[in-house]
Amino acid sequence: MAASQANAPLLQKVAITSAIIAWSGLSVHGQVASIVIESGIRMGPYMVARLLHAILAMGITILLLGPAYNVTKLLSIPVTLNLAQTNSLSFWLVRMEQVGYQICVLLAILLTLSIAFHIARGLYSYISR
Repeated sequence: MAASQANAPLLQKVAITSAIIAWSGLSVHGQVASIVIESGIRMGPYMVARLLHAILAMGITILLLGPAYNVTKLLSIPVTLNLAQTNSLSFWLVRMEQVGYQICVLLAILLTLSIAFHIARGLYSYISR
């Protein structure tokens, strides 16, 4: 709530809120600690992963609401979408176009990650020889 009421631009408010949500809060960390304390698992890697998750969430939010905003507009559906005219052909054509964009972006992301993983694995095997 404090982040939403801060005197800052919307992008900064949303980025901070995204990081806070990704961090998961101290209550969740306390619950995880109470579960893993008996197993001997260290909390350090978990806390580092939560911190990295928060930083990554903030970065992706800034990217999607900043430089990539025009692409984000193509992939999102307005909250105030009028569903009263869902029987019209134009509604379904626009919706199918949006779903097509979403599928293309998802496939592009997966293809990029797959190629990056393949290259990294090849470099690792080359270096380890």
